[in-house]
Amino acid sequence: MKMNNWISTELDWNKPNVKGEKLDSSLVFNLINAQSHDEAFNVSSTLEFAVCKNRGLSEAGLNVTVCILASLPSCKYDAKLMCIDLLIEIICSEPLMPNSTVLDDCIEEIYASSWYILNSIEFCKPEDVSSYVDLVCILSIKKKRFAQKSLIYLRKVLERNDKSEINLTVLKNSIDEIIIGPSENNELAVKGLKSFLSSLNFDVEVSSTKTSFRRI
Repeated sequence: MKMNNWISTELDWNKPNVKGEKLDSSLVFNLINAQSHDEAFNVSSTLEFAVCKNRGLSEAGLNVTVCILASLPSCKYDAKLMCIDLLIEIICSEPLMPNSTVLDDCIEEIYASSWYILNSIEFCKPEDVSSYVDLVCILSIKKKRFAQKSLIYLRKVLERNDKSEINLTVLKNSIDEIIIGPSENNELAVKGLKSFLSSLNFDVEVSSTKTSFRRI
């Protein structure tokens, strides 16, 4: 598979990496075309070091985000998982340059592709659900308007035939983060989420200041 040339050729590849240098676009090409776990891991690590080392996000992070999202549906299995992990690292970072919009721009690009990510939670392997859930959780916290939609689809994980093979503790923790993390989302907990969390076998106590969970 090749990187989407229509999209990649329209991007400004002079945007600096963490060293203030031009990012080698072939690194993104190599990631999305990786044929093995080791290859994907090595290239992803190099890209992470180049665009968001120590959670400091360079301007080149936007190009990486756009190219990954454009190519994600066609990536090989190992490459796709590393792409998801790299997207998580990118949106968990903070811009290196003052007054930069790069983080907000990356979040917007991922949000625009959120239907594909939510769909992947339904059809990916059970052991990979956690990676997609992590990305959905972080995006929900960064993009508040996405939170309610994401909670609806996270609930549908319980409808998968192989749910017994899925790490439901990770799912519960993600719900916890979405509801409790930003205080603006506390209202979501009061509006029907008690029944959802109860379906995960957690006893739920909701007050005006906190939501607590206890395994039944």
